[in-house]
Order: sequence, then C-alpha cells, then structure tokens
Amino acid sequence: MALSVLDLELAVAFDVYSKFVGSGDIAGLLVDSLVYEATGQQAGSPSEVDMLVGSTNKIRGIHKYILAGERHPHIKDSDAWLFGKEFAQVMSGGPDIAYIASVASSTLSIRAPALWTVRLDLYGVQPTEAEKSKLTELLTKTKKPAETPPDVVKTL
Repeated sequence: MALSVLDLELAVAFDVYSKFVGSGDIAGLLVDSLVYEATGQQAGSPSEVDMLVGSTNKIRGIHKYILAGERHPHIKDSDAWLFGKEFAQVMSGGPDIAYIASVASSTLSIRAPALWTVRLDLYGVQPTEAEKSKLTELLTKTKKPAETPPDVVKTL
C-alpha cells in the first residue's frame, strides 16, 4: 500500500512539474525517474484489464492516474477513485465499493502535503495557514466521496 501512496503523491507532483517545465513529456520522465530511484522498479502502464479489475496496485507510476482520468471522465475525482480501487484490492482482493468510497476523502490528506512539498522544492513557498485550515475544514466536512470537490488539491 505504501507504493500506491507514493504513486498518488507522484501524480500530484506530475501536475506541478508539468506546469513548471511546460511539458507533460518532460515531467513524465522526471516522475518516472523518481519512481525508479525510490522503488527500484520501472514505471509501468496498466492494461485495460488491470484498469477494470483494479489490479493497478501492482503497477508503479502515474500513467494509471492519467489513464483513469482519460477513460473515466464522468468520475469527478478519478485520482481518489483509482486510489480507492487499489486500497480495495489490497484490503479485500477485489473492487469492493465500500473500501473505494471509504478512502476518497482521505486522499486529500496525502495529496495536499505532496502538493505543498513539491511547491516548496520548486518555488520555495510554504503552505499558508489559510491552506492548512482549508484542508482541515475539508477533511472534517467531507464524509461522502460524492462531496469531495474535484479540484480541491489544485485550489490548496
């Protein structure tokens, strides 16, 4: 599960790096190299079957998050949904909706610090008290996956 958390954090980093360098290709190479450096595993891309049955937890990197967003545009927060599927796979051996739904809002507590860390590394900007308060407020208010704002990490 720790590697799935790393992948989720790197999905946030990819968004920031893409804006910073002005290229998704360069940002993707950077993130893929971070995957290898951190895990000793090469980043991979899931097959259609992997995406359907929720076995993306065995695949490292951010490509699965990109594919989830492209293949499921009707899901407002595809990153939380995919992470939930990986959590369900680890906990129950399959795509159990109870596990998927239970972790959607928790991904905010992973993604916001990841955003703040990357932003600090690139721009030297610490999270403000207002951003920290907003995250705390969202985490206490958000109880259902449907209530999770899709752009919450981008607005912190």
